[in-house]
Amino acid sequence: MRPPEVLVAADWSTRPGGRWLARASLRDGPRYHVECVEAVGDPQTLIDRLRAAAGLGGTALIGFDLPIGLPRAYAEQAGIADFREVLQRLGSAEWEHFYQVSDEPSLRRPFAPRSQKGGFTRPDLAARLGLSLSELFRRCEEASTGRGRAECMFFTLGAKQVGRAVVHCWREVLAPAADMRIWPFDGPLSDLLATPGVVAVEIYPAEAAAHLGLRTGGAARWNKRKLADRVRICRLLSFKAAELGISFSASAQSQMEAGFESDDGFDAATALVSMVQVVLGRRGCDPPDDPAVSRIEGWILGQILEICEPKPEGHRTRSGRRPRYSRKSRDGCYDEFEARRMATTETRITDHDLLKLPRDGRKYELVDGAIHVSPAGARHGQVCVRLAIKLGSFVADKKLGHVLDSSTGFRLPSGNVRSPDLSFVEAGRFADERPPQGFAALAPDLAIEVLSPEDSKRAVLDKIGEYLEAGTRLVWVLDPQAGQAAVYRSLTSIRELGIDDMLDGEDVVPTFRCALRELLA
Repeated sequence: MRPPEVLVAADWSTRPGGRWLARASLRDGPRYHVECVEAVGDPQTLIDRLRAAAGLGGTALIGFDLPIGLPRAYAEQAGIADFREVLQRLGSAEWEHFYQVSDEPSLRRPFAPRSQKGGFTRPDLAARLGLSLSELFRRCEEASTGRGRAECMFFTLGAKQVGRAVVHCWREVLAPAADMRIWPFDGPLSDLLATPGVVAVEIYPAEAAAHLGLRTGGAARWNKRKLADRVRICRLLSFKAAELGISFSASAQSQMEAGFESDDGFDAATALVSMVQVVLGRRGCDPPDDPAVSRIEGWILGQILEICEPKPEGHRTRSGRRPRYSRKSRDGCYDEFEARRMATTETRITDHDLLKLPRDGRKYELVDGAIHVSPAGARHGQVCVRLAIKLGSFVADKKLGHVLDSSTGFRLPSGNVRSPDLSFVEAGRFADERPPQGFAALAPDLAIEVLSPEDSKRAVLDKIGEYLEAGTRLVWVLDPQAGQAAVYRSLTSIRELGIDDMLDGEDVVPTFRCALRELLA
């Protein structure tokens, strides 16, 4: 699949203040750089702005957080055979009243109710349209792993309703943009992205959170309307973004770290990271082989037909209400990584157990109550010794603090004991300037990891995330095989170095500089 030059996730509302988008542009790699999370602005110029941002010959992919398509039972009743064709006619001729919200809904005027006083229910709406309640929902809106059934697209009452956003976006944006292509109605996503222009897809932030693993394990319980929860989940989102090679502008990074001003920006950012998953081929995007899906109903980007389908006792709608899945159903549907992690033995290892392990040249760490062993080859050891000599002598001469090797364990707030290949602890942080006999109950100021061919990217990013969250100010990751390094000040502030660049201690080890070539050549 050809990655588009511009990616946008739009969280939609009838209120201008509730319409937010997150935008990323394609860099070399391919990697995406998140430029902004901001208000949508004038919806009638949105598509033209995307075309301009993509440039001549470029492609922009925009996701809208609302239904794009019609329930198949409704379409059959209304005589609609093709959503893409009827979209251009809605609001005119025999469909003149389609967008009018009414207390007396019909097949040609399905959005209801107009009155906000209550009393009109979803079953009432279904009955007026000559359908059962289940027939008001599209196949992609049924409950899936990590979320419950979505909201009925025609219902317009209450905080959870999505109908008014559908009316506004279809009428003001989708229908007027006749030359914009819409997935999956206009063809496979890979084909649509191969041609310059703008492509629209349906996104669902609740589903995106599940795709990114933000609703599994210890992160399962959170409320996007609570700032403290958004701040916590944004740390996980930053980790997921880093896995995908996503970088952030200074303003977007500040918004991420602050948890965003509202859940609208949070939803847009979450959906954007999930969209990157898809366009980089990390997650499938093929809808079911069902003509009704590709011609009438549409599909949610990144949604995959479920292998396990927990039955929700309640449901979370597009407003973010959480489904009350049974614990058995929830825990049975983790992704492969989560399944392996949760399968770890329940036997808890203590600090004493870890300290008794042999000093055999391998690095032992305590992670989630289990011992992780990292064997290292000769090349790895050579790079570590070269850097230890340079950094150690510099720090000793300047009396800046302590340089420690991989036998040093740091007890982090997560409860894990991590051992960087090399680390630096600033003077004054150890009592009497003496490192403790056991594990240090602090995070190093500088953590250095030297990669081995066997290291998994996810495991390394796990470590980096733990160091930074615990207070480590600078992380260096050296890759001898690739002849490069990465410098982390946060999971969204990453600088890559080539073999001819210099490692810089910055404000952590002031004035220390070392040519990467001297370490990796």
